[in-house]
Amino acid sequence: MHMFIFQALELSVINSQSLELIAFFRLKGLISANLLSNVTKICLLTFFVINIVFSILKNKTFYMIRRITAFNKRYEK
Repeated sequence: MHMFIFQALELSVINSQSLELIAFFRLKGLISANLLSNVTKICLLTFFVINIVFSILKNKTFYMIRRITAFNKRYEK
């Protein structure tokens, strides 16, 4: 399970704040195969899933705003 968490994070973490958090936890010794409890695994997975979902939604929102702006500019002329 421990390796699965980090493999999933390496594949799907979008923003650098998540990576900084992982680095901080690893430096503090909070993330290791022996120390990580099931509750901590669930909390971390939940946090990263929420973080990923919000990042995707944010990107889609900006994309939609850009499309609407481009559409409006096209028909203003």
